[in-house]
Amino acid sequence: MIAKKLTKLFKLLLGFALFFGQNLVIAEVKVSNLDDFVFGRYSGFGNLQSNDNICINVIPRGRYNVTFWGSGPAGAFEVTNGVDSLAYELKFNNRPRTTGGKKVSPGIPLANQRRASQSLDCPSQLNANISVSFLAQTLQAANPGYYQGTLTLVLAPE
Repeated sequence: MIAKKLTKLFKLLLGFALFFGQNLVIAEVKVSNLDDFVFGRYSGFGNLQSNDNICINVIPRGRYNVTFWGSGPAGAFEVTNGVDSLAYELKFNNRPRTTGGKKVSPGIPLANQRRASQSLDCPSQLNANISVSFLAQTLQAANPGYYQGTLTLVLAPE
């Protein structure tokens, strides 16, 4: 008797899963070719910039959103030397170039991104760019030192 009830319950749950799961899409996302941003010494003039061309893969191929967090309070884009912090600006481009990138705010997804590779090996080419900029006024007011931080990015299929 208990076995029959469990069988009916299982069939009912399976029926719900099949009915409600019709539009379920399983997706895989991957980021590769991420490198450290190394800036070297600041000359004392102008902004200091660095960028990294990366590969974003989304299977099945489609749109995605990307969200960034820095290592400062509340995910702020900052580096620190243990005492002082320096803010930086971040831009993301869904093409492997620095021009045309969108300014990013910590924790705010950039939606409707395209041009992801469909192969998880990224065989053909890099397809996105992350650009980091320290403004001259921030750098000129900074104390000398070795500054470091962490940038976290999260991809999600749409």
